[in-house]
Amino acid sequence: MHRITVTSLVFFWLLSSSSPLFPAPVSLAGQAGPVVGATTVLHHGTVLTMDSQSRVAEAVALQGDRIVAVGNNQEVLALAGPGTLRVDLRGKTVVPGLIDTHMHIVSGAQSLELVQLGGARSLADLQDVIRRAAAARPRGSWIITAGTWAPSQLKEKRFPTRRELDQAAPDHLVYVARGGHTAILNSLALARAGITRETRDPAGGRIERDPSGEPAGVILDKALPLARRVLPPVTLADQVRALREAQRAFHAVGLTGIRDAGVSARDVQVFKELWARGELTLRLRLLVRVEGTPALPGLLPLSGFGDRWLKFEGVKIGVDSAFEFALMSEPLREGHALQVMSLEELRAVIATANRQGWRVSTHALGDRAVELVVQLYEEANRTIPITGRRWTIEHGTVPRSERDIVAGTDSRQMFARIKALGLVVTVQHHPLIRVGSMLKSWGAVRGGYALPARDWLKAGIPIAGGSDFPVVPYSPFVVMKWLVTRETQDAGIIRGDQGLTREEGLRSYTSWAAYLSQEEEWRGSLEPGKAADLAVLSDNPLTVPGERLAEIVSLLTLVDGRIVHRAAGW
Repeated sequence: MHRITVTSLVFFWLLSSSSPLFPAPVSLAGQAGPVVGATTVLHHGTVLTMDSQSRVAEAVALQGDRIVAVGNNQEVLALAGPGTLRVDLRGKTVVPGLIDTHMHIVSGAQSLELVQLGGARSLADLQDVIRRAAAARPRGSWIITAGTWAPSQLKEKRFPTRRELDQAAPDHLVYVARGGHTAILNSLALARAGITRETRDPAGGRIERDPSGEPAGVILDKALPLARRVLPPVTLADQVRALREAQRAFHAVGLTGIRDAGVSARDVQVFKELWARGELTLRLRLLVRVEGTPALPGLLPLSGFGDRWLKFEGVKIGVDSAFEFALMSEPLREGHALQVMSLEELRAVIATANRQGWRVSTHALGDRAVELVVQLYEEANRTIPITGRRWTIEHGTVPRSERDIVAGTDSRQMFARIKALGLVVTVQHHPLIRVGSMLKSWGAVRGGYALPARDWLKAGIPIAGGSDFPVVPYSPFVVMKWLVTRETQDAGIIRGDQGLTREEGLRSYTSWAAYLSQEEEWRGSLEPGKAADLAVLSDNPLTVPGERLAEIVSLLTLVDGRIVHRAAGW
């Protein structure tokens, strides 16, 4: 496969709508230029092109790494020659290669090999998982969990305490990850990290404490390095192997591209290794994680480096923390909000990035965090225009105050201001999966309004879909189910009026995802001249019963015209 230049990677390393869904099949009429010798023809299926007219076809022809024809069976099969690979779709559905616009791929790949807590439904269940893991490991060793769980899945709706982890594994060091902003440690792990009642909270981080002032076990955001520094080292070889395996898992659900929402220099080393070995089969778009201005001078000259396989898209910064600690204009029902970067730091990073031509993406969950992002983006726009450059708000989970939600108003004109700047919002499904935690922290009004995808679209604001894996599962169809149905795991359907249509759910992972990365001209839909990235699905996401939408997998996935996943029988 074509790769980016070694120089660009080493440099970074060293610097550290209302269209009908079922019109007639499209025709080849008007196609530019003659087509000779298609290398692959997929025929007798339902081809959801996701083009501007939502056209549906029966077959698609590829010539090397490009789509050369989309149309009916007779027209497309006429392009096949003696050496053409013919794939009878048997009525199955073809979609453009799916693009996850918010994932953390290196940590996500590693998480697939860690202790899993997704099946726990109570603190007792969680303790049992830890207890079984301890039984299989030597005393004094580490037990580290994946972050793909949430307290809302537990009947107690809270994090475990250090004492509860001690009960499950008194002779082991326990590190329970929860997403990318939170970890819970047992007593031995806290001692190993040197975290005591005298340890101060760092700026932008917090050590939760019990009534006596002792660390309760929960560590947040910029306090996490205190704990992570004592974890067993993970070698580059370990990370490369994990990512190699994870690529296969991602292709098995139709993913052909991923936008990594916050990479480090070490992450790029992992990508570089796969690239050098010719084993990179995903198109990766990278946001460089920046937590302050000192890192910027060495990183900013890399703007635009890369190509269709691996490309630096911009910088990633953050305003608030995990969902339970989102920055709201009105107090949380439980706990306290956490702002991870000061206004001065945010302003400096955004201004510097804008001067150097970088696109900026900012993590913002609560309405106050969203307001700060818009305010700072407006300031930047007055100096050097950002309109049309597709800067983003990552998550934008509750963009209105509780008062505005109740009144049905937008007193700060947030939606109009966001539209005026030409911003894109990335939407994920974890607020709906984890609604118990949201309701507990935010209350029913804000928790129910979480992820107002319909309001974003009604305001004319583009959205793009993603999973935020390893915070939650990575399957696009799990995400689409929640975005469409608004059916939560533990609170029924909340604000069904904010759900997407099925076509919109699919577009959030195809044409709209490509738009976010300014790549709609060459990927995101199945049209002649575009990249031959596509997936043959086990069911049609536009017609499958809602309860089975999350079960869809890919039977055959192609990237650049090459088969990267093939299910048994295909």
